[in-house]
Amino acid sequence: MAVALGVTKPNLFFPASMIIVGAHYLPFVFLYGMRLFAVLAAILILCGALLLLWFPMGAPFGGWFAGALLILFAFLLRASASSFNVRRVRN
Repeated sequence: MAVALGVTKPNLFFPASMIIVGAHYLPFVFLYGMRLFAVLAAILILCGALLLLWFPMGAPFGGWFAGALLILFAFLLRASASSFNVRRVRN
């Protein structure tokens, strides 16, 4: 969907991708029981929608922002999963 939109309006590719990727993380909240996925999903969806509606010319910024956000959350989610596993072993 984002690719089809990107063909006709290239500036909207990254905001649309942010919304799609954010929605992709929503089921992980329930599958893994980690609320941090909900925070990641909300940030991606809201920022993607804001860029899409109010700042479509800043779309390349959305790609860099989403990339940096995903790297940041990779470390946060890894630390959260590690602490979850330690608590689970102790109980």
